[in-house]
Amino acid sequence: MKNKEQEIQMCREVGKRLCELRKMNNLTQNQAADYLGVSQSNMSQLETDTRKFSVYSIKKLLELYNASYESVLGELSHDNTENLIKPECAIESVNLLMSVCEQAESQDLNNAVCAYINMCVYVIMRELYEANPRNTGKIFSIEKDAAHEFAIEFIEKSPHQISSFIKASTGKVNKKSIEPPLEKAADFREFIRNSEEYISKYLIK
Repeated sequence: MKNKEQEIQMCREVGKRLCELRKMNNLTQNQAADYLGVSQSNMSQLETDTRKFSVYSIKKLLELYNASYESVLGELSHDNTENLIKPECAIESVNLLMSVCEQAESQDLNNAVCAYINMCVYVIMRELYEANPRNTGKIFSIEKDAAHEFAIEFIEKSPHQISSFIKASTGKVNKKSIEPPLEKAADFREFIRNSEEYISKYLIK
């Protein structure tokens, strides 16, 4: 059983690496699928579990991505330690954000940032909660689609509204102090590095 689990994990990691290589080459799943001669849904499956695909398919993709076997098959691990954003990082990131806000000495700014964080958590929490068939929707007073629409609209607008609030404030926000405390400077740089690497690897297509 353990060997089977390791096989599954290793195949998923190979698929993940193929996905990363595709994105690094600025190719869509459809483009890679066309080159391989499969459907987009099959390409998606390959990037999540390579067990169902031949060595020939992987070899063809490596040719397309101009990548080596080592880049995909080298030093395969059996865990997810390569993830840039680990669970514990979420709490650390929020704490870092709030430490930056506190430097600005503005309760209004703190409240605005907290509202933004809460709405992000609400949207994800509701999806997770309602995915469990044993949970009822009685705890929610707003219909899901409507709540989701309003929350997403708020999340999209909030960064611009916070920026406008800071620019318009006169004495309410200590703008020159909006920076991480000295003892958190290294954490701040690490956060920026990991976040932008995540954007480059997984979000830019």
